[in-house]
Amino acid sequence: MRDTTVPSQDRPWLQYYSQEAINAPLPEHTIYGYLWENNREHLQDTALIYFGRKITYGMLFDEIDRTARAFTGIGMKKGDVCTVVSLSCVNSIVVFYALNKIGAISNYINVIASESEFQSYFAEAKSRFVVTLDLFAKKALQAGIKSGAERIITFSLADYMGPVTALGYKLKYAKASVNCPEDRRILPWKKLQALAARKVEAEWNHDSQRISIWAHTGGTTGFPKTVLLTDQAYNAVAMQYKMSMAHQRGEVFLNIIVPFVVYGMLTCLHMPLCLGLTVAVIPKFEAADWSLYLRKYRPNHIAGIPSYFSPMLQDRRLESADLSKILTLAAGGDGLNERMEKELNIFLQQHGSKAQLIKGYGMTEICSSAVTTFGDYTKLGSVGIPLVKNNIRVYDRENGRECRYGETGEILLSSPSLMVCYKDNEKETDDLLITDSDGTKWVRTGDLGYVDPQGFLFLQGRIKRVMFIGPEGMAYKVFPGKIEDVIMSVPHVFEVCVVSAHNGSGFAPKAYVVLKKDIPVSKAETRAAIQRTCEELLPDYLRPFAYEFLEELPKTAVGKIDYRRLEDSYREN
Repeated sequence: MRDTTVPSQDRPWLQYYSQEAINAPLPEHTIYGYLWENNREHLQDTALIYFGRKITYGMLFDEIDRTARAFTGIGMKKGDVCTVVSLSCVNSIVVFYALNKIGAISNYINVIASESEFQSYFAEAKSRFVVTLDLFAKKALQAGIKSGAERIITFSLADYMGPVTALGYKLKYAKASVNCPEDRRILPWKKLQALAARKVEAEWNHDSQRISIWAHTGGTTGFPKTVLLTDQAYNAVAMQYKMSMAHQRGEVFLNIIVPFVVYGMLTCLHMPLCLGLTVAVIPKFEAADWSLYLRKYRPNHIAGIPSYFSPMLQDRRLESADLSKILTLAAGGDGLNERMEKELNIFLQQHGSKAQLIKGYGMTEICSSAVTTFGDYTKLGSVGIPLVKNNIRVYDRENGRECRYGETGEILLSSPSLMVCYKDNEKETDDLLITDSDGTKWVRTGDLGYVDPQGFLFLQGRIKRVMFIGPEGMAYKVFPGKIEDVIMSVPHVFEVCVVSAHNGSGFAPKAYVVLKKDIPVSKAETRAAIQRTCEELLPDYLRPFAYEFLEELPKTAVGKIDYRRLEDSYREN
């Protein structure tokens, strides 16, 4: 390790990795090929658990092959962009790998988007083929007609359930299932499978550096941007976790993240399957069902977001739960603070688990996962160290130089999992990516942070998520994260989001607060405690002038706090 005082050149985090991991070549397989390569000698192992039904790797590959042949049977070709509307289920997994096997491009979109947004997604992709869960078929058909789709393939969550479970589901959700309209474009799943054509597999090979995935950003600043990703980028993440994550074949991974975000499809599905784990598939996560998931599946590994895990701490049904099977509890995304980190670690310890909370950091443009903690390599408040093939640079934009250890600046990431570009958006691509003289590409994250001398990254806030506060005509920028951390330190606070609001003479912080359930003090007492804490720990200009208590904070489709809805709601009122 060199000593230059610049983290990106020293790369001190490499001390935590083996030489095997550092020197390991990147996979050159397709996404399907990497899944096959890692499991072809273990076809009897269980790949998926779906509503109690176990599906082996052999069965999964058979379904992928049948569906790939069916896709070619209806005229789908290499390079076609197939748009998929689905929750997590066996069908969505089979479709993902089948599309990759034949060289088509997967375009999974947000299921809660409006019909007009569906139409925009379909039109952008020029999708001749759309695959949709029947619950969204009516909306997909109307959008497909307007965008010129030739076939709308529909399926049910019941397709891969056991017979008894499937019957119960169909009886319970009969109205939803029959909502699928009659139209010549509609092709039900079973009829699709009957159209499977014979095809020589060699014809399906494609270059691993070819674009195979269309992913979509969160869309917090407008309609989501389309991110173009390659097979190699996807597989690089899976390979790096394989080299760093403690695991054994057959351990159970609980999949609770939706498939239309890269974190869900890659980190919570493709990665564990490439590690030979058994993935328990949950179509729609419900925080109230934590006790059911833990009792039914006895998972060894769980990855989610902080807002999914915080309800665990208040669930009385988990007070005597045995969590000794949990080896990994990983939280990525927004909303994790030091208090929650401590509480979750204490919760795990009190319930028999030796695991420590694993934290992570990334973005869609870099295949969701770039930085993580693992094993004993963790620090309170840090999101971890770069995956072994990744690099971090912290940049001082005002002074035009790279930051030294402990200095805060914008976080730049370099990785083999970097996107190719935004689709049809050269300006946004150029604004996001920086290329060094040696050809190394870096992505500007828009986040602020610093790297300590041991190589751990600490986030300090988002450049884009700033508040302007101060008297009229004298507003200046502040970052709400510091205020939120102080409020979260008050014992009875469950969640908080701070936005800028008008206080009569200018703009000042306003806090939206969610309290824990069944607290032994009144709301007025908690408000007073928050105010006292802010007076003690924050300067005058950062103290909220108003506190509004809510039952819950608005969330985005992937469970992050939707601060923009709070800002918009305030402006409207």
